[in-house]
Order: sequence, then C-alpha cells, then structure tokens
Amino acid sequence: MDISENKLLKEDTVTGESGYPIEYSTLKTISDYKRQGYDLVSSDYDRGLQYFDQDSKTDQIFKVALTPRLEFIYPEDRIPTAHKKVDEDVQDSPLWPASVSKIVNKKSIDRNISYLDFVTHDKVVADRNDQVDFKRVAKVDFVRGDLYYRDWTSDQPNLSKVATPLLKGLVADKEAVAEKTVAVTDPVIREIVYYKQLGKWIAISPTANENLALIQYPNDQDGNPAKAGLASNPGLRTIPYLKGYKAVTSAIDLVLKDSSHPELGYLLPEVPEDFTKDTVIHYLPVKATEPEPPRGDQPKTPEAPTPEEPKHPEVPTVDQPKDPEKPTPEDPKQPDMPTVEQPKTPASPVPEEPKRPEVPAVAQPKDPEKPSPKEPKQPEVSTAEQPKTPASPAPEEPKHPETPIISETKEAGKLPETASHDSILLVVGFLSALSGILLFKGKKD
Repeated sequence: MDISENKLLKEDTVTGESGYPIEYSTLKTISDYKRQGYDLVSSDYDRGLQYFDQDSKTDQIFKVALTPRLEFIYPEDRIPTAHKKVDEDVQDSPLWPASVSKIVNKKSIDRNISYLDFVTHDKVVADRNDQVDFKRVAKVDFVRGDLYYRDWTSDQPNLSKVATPLLKGLVADKEAVAEKTVAVTDPVIREIVYYKQLGKWIAISPTANENLALIQYPNDQDGNPAKAGLASNPGLRTIPYLKGYKAVTSAIDLVLKDSSHPELGYLLPEVPEDFTKDTVIHYLPVKATEPEPPRGDQPKTPEAPTPEEPKHPEVPTVDQPKDPEKPTPEDPKQPDMPTVEQPKTPASPVPEEPKRPEVPAVAQPKDPEKPSPKEPKQPEVSTAEQPKTPASPAPEEPKHPETPIISETKEAGKLPETASHDSILLVVGFLSALSGILLFKGKKD
C-alpha cells in the first residue's frame, strides 16, 4: 500500500487450515516495488511467525506500507545520470528517473563590463565579468519522477562596485560601475564604459601652416578616469613665445611663465569643462613696445627707495651749522675778562718802578717805523704784561686793544706805533709827569 496517497498497490490472498503456519513471503513483492522506486515503511507480516487463526468468518489482514523514494540533490553534489542505478551494489536499487537530467540547483547571474572606444566601438581594454552565485536543494520522487526544490540562497547577492581603469590619453564616461543587488530571476547584466580621447592644446603658427605646439591634456592626477588633470600638472610643456606676438585663446590672453624670461614660454590655459574639446591658441601681432611689459615694470622697483635716500643727508646738513655758532660767541668773551683786570695790576707798581717806562720810550719810536705799513695795531697789544695771549684774538676783533689805551692814560711809556701828532703829545706829557715825580721826591726828602 502507498501510504503517501493511501493507495492500494497490490493485494495477495492465502488460504489454509486453522492453527497452521501461513506460507507466504513478502520479500519478492517488496523488492519489486523497491525497483519501481518505493521504500518500505513497515510490514505487519513476519514470515514463520504468522498462523491461521480459528475464526473462519473473519479474514486475517496483513499490511505492508510503502512510500515513493525521495532523494535530495545538493548543489555540491554531482547531478545523477538518468536511468542509472542509485546504488550499484544493491540488487533491488531503483534507477534514477529521467527527470534528474532537468535538475537546476545552481545558478549564476553574470555581469559583463565592456570598455569600448566611443567612436569605433573597439575594445580598448579586456572585458570584466562578475557573477553572483545562487544555489538550492532539489528533491527527486522516484515513483512519479517529480522534482521539488527549496528556495534559492546566495552567500553574496550583491555585485560589487568596479572602478573604471585609467587609460593614458583617454577619459571615461563613468568613474566606476556601481554596486548592484541581484535577484536570481535577473537576466545577464551588461555594462558598457565608453572612452574618448582627451583634448589638446594646439598652438598655431602665425606665419606658417603648422602647429607650434600640440600638447594633450593630462590624465587626472588623483587617478579619476572620468576627469582630466590640471594645466599646472608637473611635467607639462609651455606654449612657445614669439617675439612681436601675443598668444591668445578665444577667451583669454596667455600669461608668460616668467616675465623676465619670455623665452620660457606661456603657461598652459585651464582645461575646458569638456575634456575632449581642443583648446586652440593663436598668435596676434602686437606693437614693438607691447612685448616688453617686464621692462616697464622693472624701473618701478628703484623708484621707491630713490626719494628716501636724498632725505637722509638733509637732516645732518641743518644740524651741522648750528654746532659752530654756539662756540663762536663764547671765544671772544674770554679775552674781554683779562682786558679789564689787567689795568688795575700795573696801577700800584707805577710809583715803585719809574724807570721801566723809560726803556720802551726810547726803543718804541724805532720799532713802529718798520711794522707800521704792515701791522699798525699789534704793538699796542704788546705793551701789556701779557702781550702773547691777546695776540691771537687781536686780528678777529680789532676794537679790543682800544680799551686798554683809555684805561692806562697815566702810562705815558706806551707810545703809538705811528709818528703822528698825538704820539708827540703823549711823549711830552710823559716827560712832564716824570719831572713832576722827581720834584715830588725832592721835596719829600
């Protein structure tokens, strides 16, 4: 009996006398059903132990339970071959049903990434293939040939992000292929990354039909395949400099790399937003003075310190003349002090030494005759007790010696250097005074 469907498969009847053993074997029938794909579940009949009972009115019933054989096919297992024995060493082993050839317990969802030239569609780099693997367990019904499956599972159901390769001189339309969660029912996933040629800086000669420079935009310095690099990237050349011309694009004038050395060329202009678009550079003629802007800028540097330098010497020029003005009035005052004090000193010794004026009286009239034409005023200063000290200031201030002449009127011995009428009168006065003194002495005696 097939207990899976509660279906009677076969019924055998055996008759005999009460009390005698039942002579019947289920082994052959069970073996036949095993070959058909059944498994024995249980059996109420046990040969050699069963006897006919004493009740003739009620039949004895023995039940043998069978069920279709089920086999699980795991993804790790090899798919069985149809119509081949399951167990080669077992005599009543069933054959694999034809349906096993249709078992699908493993599946992969593929993603193919192609890297193509945008214009020619040729491959610029090898394709990349990724996949997500799914698996499930299959179950085979040997009697009916049916296949049963458990749900699909995957250890990693996501397709990871894939960075686009960086190719020199090319720019891609995407930086990377994005991550994607995959379902087992998805078809093959196809991704295409297109590459285009990076643009160029093209400098066109103004005099000939040729390019002076052809420099391709650099790749991104940070490794982004979907971007171009900067014009300031190291290792890039400059745009040539032509005397008498200036280099321009459609938007800007180019800037010299070094204004003091124009032969080093122009700095590259910025890369446009469209990395595939060329930047064309033309040369426009300029006036002869225009290509020398650095020479006009250079003289401005010394102009700043030039006004500062002449101002520094003007400051000490004002201070220097003031310094000599202060000692100038101080020096002439010094000889005035002794000039007033000196006349008082000879006043007391005049009566004690009357003979002293007689000596210069005779010698002085001869001396003025010689120096009178050269230095008429010097002998007046020499009559004083210190003739050498006032001799130095005498030429600076000639009026100073006149003061002692007035203060020493009693000293007739000081004769003027010139033989004038006044000098004779002074001599006569002196002699009269001398005679008076002699007379005075005579009376006293």
